[in-house]
Amino acid sequence: MSSFLQKPNIGGDCLRTLEGKVDLSNWKMDIIVSSDGTTKFRHKLVDGLMIESVVIPLRDGKICLCLSSQAGCSLRCVFCVTGKEGLFRDLTHDEIILQLEAMWDHIKPKTPTSIVFMGMGEPLLNYDNVIKAIRTINDRKRYNFAEHKITVSTAGVADRIVDFGNDCNAKLAISLNSADDKRRSDLMPINRKHDIEAIISECKKFPVSRRRLLMFEYIMFKGVNDSTKDADALAELLKDIPSLVNLIPFNEHPYSDLCRSDPDVVLMFKKRLMSKGIKTFIRESRGQDIGAACGMLSP
Repeated sequence: MSSFLQKPNIGGDCLRTLEGKVDLSNWKMDIIVSSDGTTKFRHKLVDGLMIESVVIPLRDGKICLCLSSQAGCSLRCVFCVTGKEGLFRDLTHDEIILQLEAMWDHIKPKTPTSIVFMGMGEPLLNYDNVIKAIRTINDRKRYNFAEHKITVSTAGVADRIVDFGNDCNAKLAISLNSADDKRRSDLMPINRKHDIEAIISECKKFPVSRRRLLMFEYIMFKGVNDSTKDADALAELLKDIPSLVNLIPFNEHPYSDLCRSDPDVVLMFKKRLMSKGIKTFIRESRGQDIGAACGMLSP
């Protein structure tokens, strides 16, 4: 693990992209490198708040850039570090783009193969700035990065799902984690407002295509949501939605008593879903030793 403090190197093209609402003289960042090559950027914003973003090297040589959309988070999912102190504020368009610029500059001469809004915050609760940032990233005169290579993750803000599908061509990933309303509400309090029925109803209206299937993220907790019965319920829930499932072994941390499912259980769960026609993948955790893995980013 290594760490060093520096100012972001902001090029002229990026400066022309910004709306001029960030004082770059006060923007600082700490770069922390994991033993597996994952790199976490801790950005100190002009008002002193901290946000984090991550460069994730993948096994096939591809590179994923993970962006935050808010400082903190209001949703307080019990498995996520980000929400433990609540929401401080939305990030501006410029603050989202500056994260991207810092990471893009860091990986040069390589370029990212995917960009995900899976860092701190709920992107669909900072809707306008996230959509604006996606358009900037896609703009041929700016980053010229294809929208279908961008994925936005949501805890399930049901009344924004169809809007998102119509307003851009980026992919949408829904953090589901259970097909049972009571259990999902225990894990994710947002389910009391946007329950599974509401989410699935909106997902069925989402404009999908061959390159744009809906994704459902399913964090696996030992003894909580990882049984054969849970797999069958999930398959039944998703059977009529063109989609794929990403299984994510829980990244354990001191702020939660939950435990990750055993590897053989995760594999069983995948095979069960696949046998029922659900395209399923297991996501490899990266950057755990520096608190950069899924659910571990902290304000």
